[in-house]
Amino acid sequence: MPYRDIPGGRTPLIGGVPGELEAKAWYVWDRHLEDGTDRPGEHGVEIDAFSRTSNDFISDYFVDVSPDGSSDPSHPDLGPLSFTANEDGYVSTEKLKDPITITAREVIGDGFYRYHFVGWHVISRFTDGSPMPVDNGNSITIYPQNTMKAYAMYDGDPVSFPQVEIVPQSYAVYDRAGIPFSSLGRSVIHSLSRLRM
Repeated sequence: MPYRDIPGGRTPLIGGVPGELEAKAWYVWDRHLEDGTDRPGEHGVEIDAFSRTSNDFISDYFVDVSPDGSSDPSHPDLGPLSFTANEDGYVSTEKLKDPITITAREVIGDGFYRYHFVGWHVISRFTDGSPMPVDNGNSITIYPQNTMKAYAMYDGDPVSFPQVEIVPQSYAVYDRAGIPFSSLGRSVIHSLSRLRM
């Protein structure tokens, strides 16, 4: 069954009547509070990519953060914020001085599926700040000391591989001088080899 968002505590109906539902639950860390206290925790944005087709998270790199710093030689195509956003699913906003934009890539893929961006699913309970984070299409504007959990939702299509034409196996037959007669199919060679025996 494809991904379905169930609003606050409602029992879903299957075919218009109550029925059994198989569900998968994910637990997230509440960074709003320090462990065991009522004090606010670290300010940061947690993001991940989710496939509505397979009902699971996607491990691909899926966002770009701007502005970003200089890239590191170990990952030359990503700045430090983009790298931690993709690798750890987290961007600290604690020391930000200016807003940043997190942009979900329109198309990502893992070789077997090609995923197309649908929209951001923002968890309002874990979103806070002044001004508040703003999602606009495939991008989210994040302000200093914002807190947010958001999931980039994707629909997936299987990647179609080109049809490979299988060519019948053939052999070249040579005379004693090493000059080829012609290319013959396996059955002819098999007959020739039986004649030699």
